[in-house]
Amino acid sequence: MYKLLIADDDEIICRGLGTCIPWEENNIEITGLVYDGEMALECVEREKPDIVIVDINMPFMDGIEFSYAVRQNYPEIKIIMLTAYKEFAYAQKAVKLQVFEYLTKPFTNEEVLEAVRRAADALEEERNYRSRIQRNLGMIQEKNLEELTLYGTVEEETIKNSGICSPENYFQAVILYLRRIPGEKEGGKHALIEDEVALRMAADKLRTLISREKDCSLFLQSNRIVLVFEYKDRNAGKKVRERITGIMGEIAKEDTVFLAGGVGRVCHGAERLPSSYQEAVYALEQRYGYGNRSVILYTEVQGKAAEYDVELPAVRKRLQEGVQQRSSEKIRQEVECLFQKLKRTERANLPSVQFLLVELLRFCWEMTEEGELYETFLKQYGQLFSRMIAARNLWELREAADMYFNNLYSYLDAQNTTDIEKRVNQAVEFIKENFPDPDLNLNDVARHVNLSASYLGNSIKKYKKTSYVSLLNQIRIDNAKKLLARPDIKTYEVAFLVGFNSSQYFSSSFKKSTGMTPGAYRESAFAKQNGVG
Repeated sequence: MYKLLIADDDEIICRGLGTCIPWEENNIEITGLVYDGEMALECVEREKPDIVIVDINMPFMDGIEFSYAVRQNYPEIKIIMLTAYKEFAYAQKAVKLQVFEYLTKPFTNEEVLEAVRRAADALEEERNYRSRIQRNLGMIQEKNLEELTLYGTVEEETIKNSGICSPENYFQAVILYLRRIPGEKEGGKHALIEDEVALRMAADKLRTLISREKDCSLFLQSNRIVLVFEYKDRNAGKKVRERITGIMGEIAKEDTVFLAGGVGRVCHGAERLPSSYQEAVYALEQRYGYGNRSVILYTEVQGKAAEYDVELPAVRKRLQEGVQQRSSEKIRQEVECLFQKLKRTERANLPSVQFLLVELLRFCWEMTEEGELYETFLKQYGQLFSRMIAARNLWELREAADMYFNNLYSYLDAQNTTDIEKRVNQAVEFIKENFPDPDLNLNDVARHVNLSASYLGNSIKKYKKTSYVSLLNQIRIDNAKKLLARPDIKTYEVAFLVGFNSSQYFSSSFKKSTGMTPGAYRESAFAKQNGVG
């Protein structure tokens, strides 16, 4: 709504203009009705109107003097001048003062309303133009800051348009990582879009916050916010953790947002800023060992437990190679190595590891370059997150992750198999779906995959290096392990739930496979659930 001030020494005209025209219906708010130029100028200084209707002939200060004073201090205000004079000299003065419109008495209410509407439209256009210019200037500044931060470009033009005060000051880079926790039914595409929206909203909030301060600038890089602090004194960097913690509280107050910050060391000179940035990158990569809203300083993680650190870029590279080579074994080894490292380090933080695994799964499916498969994975995104978050420890998290990695392994294996091997894999899947049936036999499975029982039995030995009976028993035992970890199911019930007709045969088969009795395995599983790994 635009604010309108009306100033006319004729009180009847002044009040008539204020009350007889439907201003509110036209998005106009009356901020004052005054009867002389001095009162009008006081009202301008107090109310800061957008538009002023002023009579040219008023006591103490006439409309020309008033307009001159307003133009000096508030050039953005639109002035509509009213007068009974038709002399060219008055109109000429009004034009020199850049008065928006010049209405000669007598005039109708409709003419006044139309003049004010035109003034409001002009204001809107000017504001939009200024906003576009400001956005463009902001984008140029952030682009130059990015070039300075990533590459240390210190050309005079880059420095001048990057928002920093002096290239000789001290600098410190901070990278903020932000991810929403999607709902269970939320698809991946929607989640990715909402992640981007959340990131940009956070960046906008940050721009507002840091506009009040002179020592901080930012730019967006990929899915992260990069902050650059500029200090005159190196010791000012000691308060960075406190400042970043406060910033996190401002930009994301909901618990449904995961935030972490990586902080590089303070460096002297703009040309050394890339070094601080790379340190912030390294610090942020250690976020799997910290909780939500953590601020991770490079000086705290540098050289600590390096043998157990998960080097995310290296992990991604090896996973990418495994997917591109269609090698499920290579990815299995990488996942196994990852979990072994996580189990050995005391710094592993469960919520952070949950995000790490979801990121790696999404990365792997994206690397398959199979659009439909990636789309299918994205549709399960919310459900995947919910299962990960439900995990109470690293052991349960491994089980949840394996469920989704197994789908990836099956896809990769299918790319390298013959028709008969594919049928054997189909047979294995059929067994996994029907193992609780105690009467399940080789003939049932062979009919399902359209092979003879003898040919299927021989093919299982060829491709799976085991017999049908051993394969069936192993599948039943693998599932028995999961049931034994549940306190609501009795040990003797597990045998029948996985398809064994005899609890004695189940116990002997289980011990042969695992080296433990079902009861001993259950105790071990409960102990793991109560610990980290």
